[in-house]
Parts: sequence; structure tokens; C-alpha cells
Amino acid sequence: MLIGVDAGTSVVKAVAFSEQGEVLGIEAESNRVLSPAPGLFEQDQAELISKVGQVVSRLTSRLPHRVEVIGITAQGDGLWLLDRNGDPLGHAILWLDSRAIPVVERWLEEGVVEAVARRHGNVLFPGASASILAYLDRHEPERLAAAGAALYCKDVLVHALTGAVATDPSDASLPFLDVRSRRYDEDIVRLCGLSAWRHLLPPVDPLPGPLRALNRKGAALLGLPQGTPVHAGPFDLPACALGLGLRRDVGEALVILGTTLACEVVVDSPPSPTCLGGMTLCFVDPDRWLRAMPAMVGTACLDWLTRLLGLRPQDLDSHLDASPIGARGVMVLPHLSPGGERAPVLDMRARGVLAGLHLHVERADLVRALCEGIACTARHCLESAGWSGGPIYLCGGGARSQRLCQLLADVLGHPVLVPRVQEAGARGAAIAAGIALGGISFDEWRVSIDVVEPNEDCRQHYLQLYEQHLRLEETCRELSKMWSSTAID
Repeated sequence: MLIGVDAGTSVVKAVAFSEQGEVLGIEAESNRVLSPAPGLFEQDQAELISKVGQVVSRLTSRLPHRVEVIGITAQGDGLWLLDRNGDPLGHAILWLDSRAIPVVERWLEEGVVEAVARRHGNVLFPGASASILAYLDRHEPERLAAAGAALYCKDVLVHALTGAVATDPSDASLPFLDVRSRRYDEDIVRLCGLSAWRHLLPPVDPLPGPLRALNRKGAALLGLPQGTPVHAGPFDLPACALGLGLRRDVGEALVILGTTLACEVVVDSPPSPTCLGGMTLCFVDPDRWLRAMPAMVGTACLDWLTRLLGLRPQDLDSHLDASPIGARGVMVLPHLSPGGERAPVLDMRARGVLAGLHLHVERADLVRALCEGIACTARHCLESAGWSGGPIYLCGGGARSQRLCQLLADVLGHPVLVPRVQEAGARGAAIAAGIALGGISFDEWRVSIDVVEPNEDCRQHYLQLYEQHLRLEETCRELSKMWSSTAID
């Protein structure tokens, strides 16, 4: 039995898989996001470690199978500090935090963001670890002085279970890695002004990485035998791709319609970015990368709107049916993150826009307009990532809505493949761990797929809507310079 752990921003999950890829059981716990001030988003590291212990121990206690290996994936970016004794140093600062906006604005003015992007195809944004380290260097240098390591979320979990301090090439891709050699680029560290804190960066494992033994503390936390192999998989974006079977075929794309809207395309060489936005992530094989455009907010927009309108999440499909294509002229730009946007274009002042209102607009029109805005953003992200007509897979919570899947296919004008897979991220973590373990054939892990074909009657209308969406984006990018921000200096 293989265990995949996925420590997401809002939910921590543990999933048990047979060696044939069958899901044997799932356990989950909600994950608290703390917001001590507007624009600040943090998590209690010790609480997260405890919740991983809870879900894994509950899962394994009710299953009779022996655990062969545990694979770990988690949210990416942000900053997770350990002190010199290896204990959590304060709360983790998350990827959606906006306190480092002034840092990135200064780097934009000085040409640092562009210089870094030209080196490895990754664009610095406020929630990247480099940005947060630079913020702390200016405002809380004593905190960095007390640190022993600057890690990512899954690295903290692997350390808690095994005592190892390391990361993997996918997490390390942004911000400091040379994604070709998979070693740190010292010039990027220097460009960011962080040479004084270079010693905090952990060693980078290969991918798949080494198996590490569950130590005494980890065994007590999980309720498993000491020595059980633990593997640090790629972080959640590449883990989802691996979990759905993407690996070698260049041009295959994935849309993750979850809390974030992440769009990624498999490429065989790191591209030089044509615009300041997105990521280039090391993938499982050394000659493959993911060109990723993770927009800051996905289904979180829908959660916000349904809460605002007093609707239930299960009302989504009926409201989409109740509004015509084009939402009676209403358009939405779904940029609701306090930290602005990072894909397809870095714009820290980007804000959500609701346009085209009139007295005949109903609640259903607002729902449809937001869903159409999310779908147009997905198309913009895919095209900016280099997608040129290859297969498009869809996963995440939003994929459970048949109407939303159809809307995405219509806006893309391309079939959407929806795998019948539970928990793609945990599945990817388990597959990576299984590759490292060896002796497991993944031919049987192939998934069944539902194909959602675009409605040809809608093609021309949605092509026009997408063009209008791009024009509205450009217009509002100029207006956003006047809008207030929650940046903290």
C-alpha cells in the first residue's frame, strides 16, 4: 500500500493506494489560514504537522495493508522557516501573502524581476520565497538571524518525519534554481540581494529523490513503524500533472481549477518568457519542464460570490443554466487576491472587475459572468504558457461541475479531458514515491477519462467574448495603477 499526502492551503489529505492504483481510503482535515492583518496570510507550522499525523494515522488504522512508502506533496512557494534546532520558527508566510509587494515593485523598477526571469523563466511575485526573505531582511532581520533553514511546505513535513533538511527541484525552481542544471544559480541569489542568507537554502534532491526512513518522532506522529520509507515528491502543481499521467508528451496541458487556477503545459526546453508572468518548473524527468501559469484565485472566487449572494455551492449548475451565454452583457475579471495577479502577467495592483451591469441583471448572470471570466482567464494562461492545441486535462474541485467543464470546453474551443481520478495531487505524490521505491508497474495506474466536447454553436460567440475579455484586461491594467492596495511596507 502506498500513501500519498497532499498538504494544501485549505485541506490536508492522506490517500491510500494499492500497487495497482486503486484508492483504498481517504482522510482529510481542514487547514487553517491565519490573516493577522489585511493582505497577510500565514499558517501554524506545528498545527499543520499535527494534522498530517491525524489524517495518516486515521487512514492506516482502518486499513489492514502494510505501508510500503509515503509520498509527500504540498502547496508551493511562501516561506517556511526552521530555527537552528530544526523547530518551526514562527508561522509560515504563504504564497498568497502580499506584504512583499513593495519589494517586488522595487525589483521591477531596478530590472531585477526581468533579469531573473531571463535566467530561468520564472517571474518573482510577492508570495515567492525570495520576495519574503527580502522583506524580512529589511523588516525582521532578527528572525532570519535565528533561522537554520528556509524551506517549502512539503520540506517541513519531510523534516518532521525524517529529520532531513532538503527540497526538490520543482519547489526550488522558483526562485533560485538554474532549471537546466537543477542547481542553485548564485547570480539569482545575488540579484535579489540575499547572499547574506544563502546558507538558509536547503540542498536540492534529484526528482524522484531518495527514500528517507521515518524516524522515532515521525513514527509516533503517524502511528507507523520506524524506518517506513518517506519520499519528498514534487509540490502540488507538478504532482497533479504526474497524478493524471502527464510526463513525457510535449504539448499536453493541465488546468487545475482549485483554490487557484493553475494552467501548465509540458515542454522540452525552458522557454525565455515573452511576458513577465508565470513559472518554469522542473518536472520528473531531467529533460522535461512544466511551463505554468498559476493565476492567484480560482474556485475561491466562486466561494466568495456564492457566499455574497447567499447561495449554496451546489446551486452553481442551476444558476449557470438560468443565465444565457454572455450573461446578458456582464463581464468579470476574477482578480480577487489582495496580492494582485502573477499569471499570465505579473500585476500586483490587479483587482477584480464587474462590468456591464444594468437593471435587468439577475444573480444567475453574476454567477455565469464570473465562470466565463475564469474560463477566459484559463485560456489566456494556457496560450501564454505556450499551449498550441494539445490535449487539455482538467482537475480540481471545479471539475466536479459538469456545467463548468462544458463552459471551459466552449471558451477554449477545444475538447477537455476530465480524468476519473480522486485526489490527483496525492496520487502524484504516491506515484513519485513508487518510482523511487521501484518494483511497481504504473501501467495499471492509467485512468479513465470523460471527454467534454465544445459546443460548436457557441464557438464564435465565445471567441468574441474572449477577445473582449483581453481588451478589458488591458484597459483595467491601466486603471489599476490608481486603485488602492493592501501592500504593507
